[in-house]
Order: sequence, then structure tokens, then C-alpha cells
Amino acid sequence: MIAQLSQDKCVKLNERIYMESGGKMAEIKYWREENRTYLKDVIPLDTPYNIGIEVSSLCNTRCVYCAHSQRDHGVYEGNMTMELFKRIVEEIHRFPRKIRLIETYSFG
Repeated sequence: MIAQLSQDKCVKLNERIYMESGGKMAEIKYWREENRTYLKDVIPLDTPYNIGIEVSSLCNTRCVYCAHSQRDHGVYEGNMTMELFKRIVEEIHRFPRKIRLIETYSFG
């Protein structure tokens, strides 16, 4: 990321990097590197860090690069039942440790 910025707008001071923008200085922080746990150090996991639950696969945008743009694409389209969602949540509670992030999302 630093390589993309012009050298005259970046300043390194006390092991921190600052960037000038609009006459103001802002510190560049690489938040993804702070307190990071590398998977190579903890595999196999007894509890996943993140879980994504796809609650719907319905989509009406029909992007040309996506299977959903075809009529008979062979991918199930529909919404998850509340019964299944509750069962997933119950099973998540069985993990020995707390999960850091649970996301509900939709394909479409």
C-alpha cells in the first residue's frame, strides 16, 4: 500500500507512517495486522473464528458472469426456513469457545 503513495506525501516518524491529505496528516494503521492470530499456528481449530449463514439464495439482478443469470442454472433458489436457522444457531452454541463473528447474508 505504501508503494502506491507518492514519497513526498508519506512521512515515517517513530516507526509510524503518516500521509498528508488535504493539508492534514493522518496516521496509516494496518488494523488487520494488530493482534492477529495466524491459522498456521492454531490449526486444527476446535471452534471456527467466523461463520457465514446464507439465509437466502434468491437474486433478481441477473449479472452476466453469474449462474443466476441463466434460467435453469441448477442452483437452488429460496429462503432458509426459520426452523433450520434456529437449528444452526443451536449447533453453533456447541462449540467450546465463543465465535468472533457470525454473519447472515444473502447470495443475491
